[in-house]
Amino acid sequence: MQIKSYEGAVRYLESFIGKVVFKVDKEFLKHHDPLERMRILLSLLGNPQNKFPSILIGGTSGKGSTAYLISHILTIAGYKTGLTLSPHLQKINERIQINGKSISDEEFTRMVSSMVQIIELMKRKSVGVPSYFEIIIAMAFLYFACPPSLRSGAGRRASHAISFLGYKASFMQACKSINTLFFGFEKYWYQATSVALIIQ
Repeated sequence: MQIKSYEGAVRYLESFIGKVVFKVDKEFLKHHDPLERMRILLSLLGNPQNKFPSILIGGTSGKGSTAYLISHILTIAGYKTGLTLSPHLQKINERIQINGKSISDEEFTRMVSSMVQIIELMKRKSVGVPSYFEIIIAMAFLYFACPPSLRSGAGRRASHAISFLGYKASFMQACKSINTLFFGFEKYWYQATSVALIIQ
């Protein structure tokens, strides 16, 4: 399946919203690795999350502001800085940024199209297809590992999802007690909502 337009890429991604249900009951977690699907997805992509140092930001509120601030400071200091956030405000491209600039529509479309083959492969695995969020995070990792200025050719193939980062530093915002009910699972959600990634 070849995705040829930005609108088609967004529609394809949105088709995964609600398809994957995350189970958080303790009995399920005793016997299942909630990160297995993301591990497989990243492995099929060559583990791009291991190719750059990162900073993780978690907590109940203030993650986005903190991530933006750290990203801006590092960019001003001369680092090439990637940033991924969730949710986006106006356009999905906001979730994948380098030095404050969102991924272009063309690059976003190309990256979604390059993910289709991997997603189809995962359909045949016991873990099933990745979630909307997992796909976007995997795309961000790919983009940060090999940004457009470093690519040799345009045809290059390439929640809990953030847990795979070998981050150099982490920040935890204040967590409200409402989030402690399933904290064993929720810690992955915190990690998946905002993260600043440094590319040197």
